Amino acid sequence: MSKFFDELMASVQEMDEILRRERHASSPTSTPETDDKTALSFEQKQAYYDKNKN
Repeated sequence: MSKFFDELMASVQEMDEILRRERHASSPTSTPETDDKTALSFEQKQAYYDKNKN
């Protein structure tokens, strides 16, 4: 098979093991803390999405 397909299958198998809790994720799964001054409101996020969806 191709190298891409082999890497894809390895990734799928790794994810399956993580979901079955047989393996820990290799990268952090938590999000960094944000302070309230830099956090965007839902309305700001929605406006950005609406502006850039095309």
